[in-house]
Amino acid sequence: MTRKTISRGLAIAVVLAGLLGLSRWMRPTSLPPVALMESKTPPPSKVLPASPAPAPPLPVFGTAAFAAMAKERGAAWVGGRNRDAVSLLALWDMTDDENVLREAAEKFPGNPQVCLAMLNHLFQKETATDGEKQHWVGRMIAADPENPLGLLYQARLAFKNNDMTAARAALESAVQKKGRINHYLRERMVTAKEGLLASGVPLQDTYQLSMTGPMRKVSEGFSGTGSIAGIFKKELERLKGQNGTPEEKQELAELGLKVAEQQRLTESPTLMTDLIAANWKTKFLTEINPETEIGNTGRNAAQELELALKAKDQLSELLKTSSAAHTYLQSAPAEMMGQYADLAMLKGETAALQFLIEAMEKSNR
Repeated sequence: MTRKTISRGLAIAVVLAGLLGLSRWMRPTSLPPVALMESKTPPPSKVLPASPAPAPPLPVFGTAAFAAMAKERGAAWVGGRNRDAVSLLALWDMTDDENVLREAAEKFPGNPQVCLAMLNHLFQKETATDGEKQHWVGRMIAADPENPLGLLYQARLAFKNNDMTAARAALESAVQKKGRINHYLRERMVTAKEGLLASGVPLQDTYQLSMTGPMRKVSEGFSGTGSIAGIFKKELERLKGQNGTPEEKQELAELGLKVAEQQRLTESPTLMTDLIAANWKTKFLTEINPETEIGNTGRNAAQELELALKAKDQLSELLKTSSAAHTYLQSAPAEMMGQYADLAMLKGETAALQFLIEAMEKSNR
């Protein structure tokens, strides 16, 4: 069933039910006793309309059957929006039809969500050329210049081609940006939800699919930015091999800390981005003189490292518990599933997962 297949990363709740009292049906006080005895034929019972048959389960998400169903049901909604950028991306998130993504890219090459969708796709497509990737990196930077994400893709591409000077320059530019790293996950979840409901998908499945579809597509960006740590690793090895000065090493580590902080402040953060940020922060803090004051925190590197290790341990424990929480999630009713989805959109996956675990623990008391 679709529910079991796609319930990862969603939420749970408790169903409350009530029974209607029937005692007032048993007290015909308006009739005198004689009338009761003379009554030989009971009043006719009300015939309730038959309950509608339950809707058949959806095809398994990610299969050709599901894609065909999504295209058929979603055609009117996408058409009603004149096949705009966000409706095409929602259809792409549900169907994996590359023709849909290409249509969005041809019609809306300056839309930052489309640019990022193309980068997510090309960076995991083996046959994509560096020229194609560079083209969409440039479009992404132009479309949303204050989003550091375009420059992080620039750094990834330079690192892949062993151009460490360009990779580091891209990172240094990225940390100067005023905006947050934004994978546009919140926007894509909202649009997917709209399209699914308009297509007649049941509410429970809508909550699940509106998270799973977009998150599956942007996950390349989450894991890909994690590979940027390789840039710092290689640069540190170079400095050690060339007897780099302590000042050079500290300068590199401080750049790494700034990139880690950008990861931590990602719009709509996920558990993956939080873990990446925590891992980076602990790594780079160990490369800095323990007495160095970090930013405007009033704490030195040693104190910051202690806090970072504690935060990393908390995230690791959350990750361990997440499997049981996801299993518990499979029985979640629609209204609580909606609470989880809304929380994930507003505050991120980590906060939503904490909510899920607390609900699970309460139910086990």
